[in-house]
Amino acid sequence: MKILNRKLRGFKNYYGSQYAYKWLAKIDWYVTIRFNIWINNKRRKKNKFSGIEVTRRLIDKLGIIRLAS
Repeated sequence: MKILNRKLRGFKNYYGSQYAYKWLAKIDWYVTIRFNIWINNKRRKKNKFSGIEVTRRLIDKLGIIRLAS
């Protein structure tokens, strides 16, 4: 998680202007979807969007940085 947060913090610092909100939100969505797919593969669920709310809460609990906040 430290490595991921470091990369995300770098994106936020580099692209952190008011005009880049749309792109930062897309990166947030990508990170959430990739975590969700990873979790669903571990649980052998076929639908990649299954349990997206649980994944979002897990991301917040783990302390992963949100770029578009």
